[in-house]
Amino acid sequence: MALFKFIYKDMKTGRRLFTLLIAFCMFAITPVLSQDIFFKKVSPTEDVPWGGWISGISQDPQGFLWITSIDIGLIRYDGYRYTVYQHDALNKNSISSNTVECVLADQTGFIWIGAFGLDCLDPSTGVFTHFRHDEKDTQSLSDNFVTCLLEDRQGVLWVGTNNGLNKLDRKTGKFTRYLHRENDPSSLSDNQVRVIYEDRQGTIWVGCRETFRAGASNGIGGLNKLERKTGAFVRYLHDKGDPNSLLDNRVRAIFEDSHGNFWIGTAQNGLHSLDRETGRFTRYVYDPSYPEKLSAPPPKSNANAEDHVSFICEDVTGALWIGTFNNGVSRYDAKRGITTRYYAENSGNGFTDSSSWWAYQTRDGVLWISTAYSGTLYKVDPYKKEIPFQGLTGGSVSFFEDSKGMLWIGTANGLVRKQGRERKESRFVYDSTNPASLSNDFVTAICEDQMGDIWVGAGPWFDYNGNNFTLNRFDKNTQLFSRFGNDPRNKQSFKGGYVYGIIDDGQGSLWIGMDGGLDQLNVQTGIFRHFNHNPKDTNSIAGDRVTSILQDKTSDLWIGTWGNGLDRFEPQTGHFNHILPGLNIESLFQDSKGTFWVGTDIGLYRSTDFSHFSLFTVPDRQVDFKNVVKILEDNHKNIWLRTFTQILQLDSTRTIINLYGKSYGVNAYMAPKAPEQGFIGKDGVIYFSGSWGYYSFIPDQMQSNPTQPQVVILGVRIQKPESDSLNKAQAEKLVSTEGEINLRHNQNAFQVDFAGIHYSDPEYNKHLFMLENYDNQWRLAGTDLTAYYYNVPPGEYTFRIKVASSFGVWSEKTLSIIIHPPWWKTWWAYLLYVLGFITLLTAFIRWRIASLKKDKLILESQVSERTAQLKGSLENLKSTQQELIQREKMASLGELTAGIAHEIQNPLNFVNNFTEVNRELISELKTEMEKGNIPEAKLIVEDIDSNEEKILTHGQRADAIVKSMLQHSRAGSGKKEPTDINALADEYLRLAYHGMRAKDKSFNATMHTDFDTSLEKINI
Repeated sequence: MALFKFIYKDMKTGRRLFTLLIAFCMFAITPVLSQDIFFKKVSPTEDVPWGGWISGISQDPQGFLWITSIDIGLIRYDGYRYTVYQHDALNKNSISSNTVECVLADQTGFIWIGAFGLDCLDPSTGVFTHFRHDEKDTQSLSDNFVTCLLEDRQGVLWVGTNNGLNKLDRKTGKFTRYLHRENDPSSLSDNQVRVIYEDRQGTIWVGCRETFRAGASNGIGGLNKLERKTGAFVRYLHDKGDPNSLLDNRVRAIFEDSHGNFWIGTAQNGLHSLDRETGRFTRYVYDPSYPEKLSAPPPKSNANAEDHVSFICEDVTGALWIGTFNNGVSRYDAKRGITTRYYAENSGNGFTDSSSWWAYQTRDGVLWISTAYSGTLYKVDPYKKEIPFQGLTGGSVSFFEDSKGMLWIGTANGLVRKQGRERKESRFVYDSTNPASLSNDFVTAICEDQMGDIWVGAGPWFDYNGNNFTLNRFDKNTQLFSRFGNDPRNKQSFKGGYVYGIIDDGQGSLWIGMDGGLDQLNVQTGIFRHFNHNPKDTNSIAGDRVTSILQDKTSDLWIGTWGNGLDRFEPQTGHFNHILPGLNIESLFQDSKGTFWVGTDIGLYRSTDFSHFSLFTVPDRQVDFKNVVKILEDNHKNIWLRTFTQILQLDSTRTIINLYGKSYGVNAYMAPKAPEQGFIGKDGVIYFSGSWGYYSFIPDQMQSNPTQPQVVILGVRIQKPESDSLNKAQAEKLVSTEGEINLRHNQNAFQVDFAGIHYSDPEYNKHLFMLENYDNQWRLAGTDLTAYYYNVPPGEYTFRIKVASSFGVWSEKTLSIIIHPPWWKTWWAYLLYVLGFITLLTAFIRWRIASLKKDKLILESQVSERTAQLKGSLENLKSTQQELIQREKMASLGELTAGIAHEIQNPLNFVNNFTEVNRELISELKTEMEKGNIPEAKLIVEDIDSNEEKILTHGQRADAIVKSMLQHSRAGSGKKEPTDINALADEYLRLAYHGMRAKDKSFNATMHTDFDTSLEKINI
């Protein structure tokens, strides 16, 4: 049926018939693999043990999920943590009740809750604002039982209650009421409002009447369309005589899909589409003959409630979801025209309930579904489809597809062959009575030679000593096995050992890698050649435990060993070139581009030149590439890797990676090491080993969720100054994160709380963070999603957080963090310092100028004084010069005087002596005269007179000597002195003479002074 629809559709689009035939052939030979979506329970924590049903779900602009419960109250969820808001009787700003009917996160981030009345939460403050019904105020809420909420494209809030529809004017806090009025067909059909919806045209639709309680059908109910301009309603009601009317007036679900189809869900599991132009409804009634047709499931009777359609929504793939109150959930794939039912009796996809109450799709494409009875919350990622797993007795070890398309699977319970489109299965096991049977049930490796025969390595998996290991050859014609075992007497027999791999080199040889080394088998002769490690030969194989064999495009063999690295074997020389020594090699692969890949227990290596191998990483992703046991490439050049824990996909650019782990149904396993633990068939189907079975899937059906995670920085918590360590209990407060936060210098120990919101598999989201200008590299966040920083110096920083979803899609957010320095290190403090310095400098300069002026005056005075002194000194110098000249002259004069003095000394001595005698005689004369002795007195007078003559005579002589010497001196010097000199000399001699005569020292000094003065006067 699906094929004919495809052909019809293909013909409508004008494609060629040849394409249809090719598609038909491909369809005929391709196995049908059912890769279905699956449900995952969202389990509450011990702190949030919600009960009853989840009554509402909404996502705010930041990405947080807001969940309401009839028992717990309001819950915020980011994929990792729950925050609960409950009623507190002592806090009037808390939520009004723990029983909440509905929730709406508006475009501005405020959270509206229908509880006991209408509450509005401001998440930034945690304060609830309450709106209540007031009988005296016609502009108050019409009823305190709030049932549904809607914010339209214009930002208008609509509130449905058990007594009418309300429109809120947010500026005034006043409500406009829309009520049912008897005998007014333009009024609301029923005051009991259950759902409000706005279509793409901006029209408001209202569904009325209780649907889930038995006997609640009393009343009009119906679907209403509001004419905004007039405030009038157009009613759509059930008409028993009109099959194109509503099946039931109790309307619970309204939805418009991406194709413009308008869907209505009612009681009795009524699913309808409405032609809004004609007002005609099309009913989609369950037909047991065609259960896959579009419809809700048949209603189930229940003692407590009638069944009804609880929700209608569309997922990101375009599939339509229909929830029912009593009979599970249905998903309609419009592309295939198939409806899939999910309920407790068919719980293979993880949905274990039979009821549903609410559905909501977050921006990452994840669909959330709550149930009524169990209080369970499920999430479904439509992009994710569980990888089908097929169990096998004994488990899966190795795979091989032969030239005729038959699939061979080696297990611990024999060899399995699957052939044909139906994959008809045959099993080959060991039979002790049949030597032509398989030698051992534990099959480790499979290969086909050029003749079309199948070679199988078999033996006990627990025996690594080579005992009982054999090589089996299966003849397709005879369907019999022939065995090749170890013969100690024949060195050209199979060496024996645990067989890890077998390949055909295309030149008539098989290469067998095993615990005993490497064997080469000539298929025609049956002769084995052994290659073993020789410590004395560097060209021998690196180790005897060969785990992988690969023939590259140049026909060289690559040999992987356990513990001894990788060898490249050149058959022409027989030499082994050793690469990656010491590593445990688990898989080898060369892709279509020629790149060589090596899986090891420590990581994945890559080489493009066959000489340099480097560990492979994906940019910005911290992916564990350890224990890659198999590497494959699909038709789109994507690389597929099988590890012990998951399946990885590398895109053709080798830069994007997708992880398929536990959330895709891929469980960890530990199987014996064998190179063929996966393969890709000619039909493009990939097979990978698993625990006791294998996974098979079509790569093209493995979709990836392209939605970027929303990165939220929850805030910055500051360590209290008195605290020694940083944790949430000691955190001072939550700081606003509107692009930038400012911290004081003593707030430099802080923690940044963040979350990457992508709800598909939040446990596999990766969080990397960095504080620019502080951290040198990206840091991987822990499970608490908190970055801790201590003693960060003042400065401007940018906190960067980037998050990768489980699908490898990245997004990033930044927050500026400014740590201000202490006031004494701020710019204005430095400015004050500069101004103060300038002021002090100016004052100093002024003081210095004044001081210099004062010093200048003093200096000028000193200079003047000194100038005067210098002038005096100059005069003195001149005087001194004159004096020196004078003294020079006086020295000459002194010499002359000394000569004169010497010459006149004797006459003067006589003068002095006679003068002294005369003085004595005069004294005697006075005595005698007093005595009256005249005669004696006369004699004394005569002596005096005689002595005077002698004095005069000797004085004249001295005077003559002086003159003579002066004349002699003048004549000797050749100078003609002024006449004043002669007079001066005469005067000086005269004075000297009198001085000598007087023997008066003071007189002599006065005489010299006068003489000097006289010399100055005549400029000598």
